[in-house]
Amino acid sequence: MFNIRLVGIDRECAGWPRLFNGVGKALNVNLHASYHYATPAEVQTVERELRSGRLHGVAVDPALAHLLPAICDQLSPLARRLNLADTLAVNKGKIVGHHTLVAGFVSMIMEVTILRGAPAIAILGRGNLALVVAFSLGEYFNPCSLTVYGEQGNVPAWAEVVSQNAVLEFKSYSSFQPADVLINATGSDFDQRLLEASGNPLRSTDVVYDLEAFAPRTRLLEQAAKAGCAIRHGSSMLIRRSMDAFTIWTHREPFLVEQWRNAFLKSYGEKEAEEFRKAWLYEDESNPRRIGRRKPND
Repeated sequence: MFNIRLVGIDRECAGWPRLFNGVGKALNVNLHASYHYATPAEVQTVERELRSGRLHGVAVDPALAHLLPAICDQLSPLARRLNLADTLAVNKGKIVGHHTLVAGFVSMIMEVTILRGAPAIAILGRGNLALVVAFSLGEYFNPCSLTVYGEQGNVPAWAEVVSQNAVLEFKSYSSFQPADVLINATGSDFDQRLLEASGNPLRSTDVVYDLEAFAPRTRLLEQAAKAGCAIRHGSSMLIRRSMDAFTIWTHREPFLVEQWRNAFLKSYGEKEAEEFRKAWLYEDESNPRRIGRRKPND
């Protein structure tokens, strides 16, 4: 039995363990995943359970990923570079910290043609998710500008790990300006007052990402869809990082992403599942509103 603990600060994550358990059952893997709400001060309790053998793996909410390197005996190269470990496994009695969020985000946007045209990108948030996004864009893509917005305009400590290929600028929310691509990396349903205060600058040519994974349709995506923007939902990033975590723990190759999506949808009621399906329609290659495609008159 692979006993897995999923730790987060979001009480609405009930679908996360059901995702792993559903896939484990389909793959005939004896896996039990459970969810535990935790404050940052409680995160270190998983160390005792890992060392005692009661747990075989742990995955955490991105907001907690900076706390896990301290309890690890080893870190993967990327986890060490970012000082973020979001997935833990035990190998020969040692706790090994891995990082799956960058791969999750990159896979989420690698088919987005607009990002190959050096767009201007705005990131909302200064936390761990914002670091993941800024690092991924600077390392693997070529934005013409990358502006990170937060409560204040000061430069966060993590700025030094972002590639110098990215023209990085930090501003306060009060100075928010439109961009070709808008990414909500706050980890929550971002308050729409930001867009309202800036005159609701969304344009039909914009691409809007919301990395909130468990809400079927966030207020930001609702507003972006009404403005004619191409949108992308954070559940895609969650599914990809979950696939990587599954392989780390079980050493088994996961199903195709469609099969993980089906397991994810079964974690929700019919109405919520349909909202997720609508969000995923934007990833369909045959869909004329697919991410990165421009309207003929744009």
